[in-house]
Amino acid sequence: AVMKQDVADWFVEKFTQPDDIILDPFFGLGTTGIAARNLGRSYIGIEISKDYITIAENRLKQHPLL
Repeated sequence: AVMKQDVADWFVEKFTQPDDIILDPFFGLGTTGIAARNLGRSYIGIEISKDYITIAENRLKQHPLL
């Protein structure tokens, strides 16, 4: 299932602290990684699908570190 960005942002903000490292074992489109970057967290994303890895990498390039 695709997670909306505002939902990922809410979860990351409410359940983590700045400088935490978030592990997303089903990285998909990279939504959690974008939320982590936007909120000052680090992340590790794991994804089995090469297609999704490419999509996530491209999305993350559009959201550089703040």
